[in-house]
Amino acid sequence: MAKRDVTVWMDEHVYCALSECLPEGTSIEQELARMLERLYEQTVPAEERRKVEDTVRRKRTLKCGAGGVLS
Repeated sequence: MAKRDVTVWMDEHVYCALSECLPEGTSIEQELARMLERLYEQTVPAEERRKVEDTVRRKRTLKCGAGGVLS
């Protein structure tokens, strides 16, 4: 299944300040992934999300062997 890379550029001082203020064990990357997931759920209609999930599931199944393990 193809993945897309999303790159966000920010000033190093801003990045460091934000990193230091996040709760222990949380990274900017984790927060961005969570926010992108929320944006996807709020923006893409439920029916379209179901179609996308079905497509992803179908492609994953094609790549798996009979035992459901990636071959």
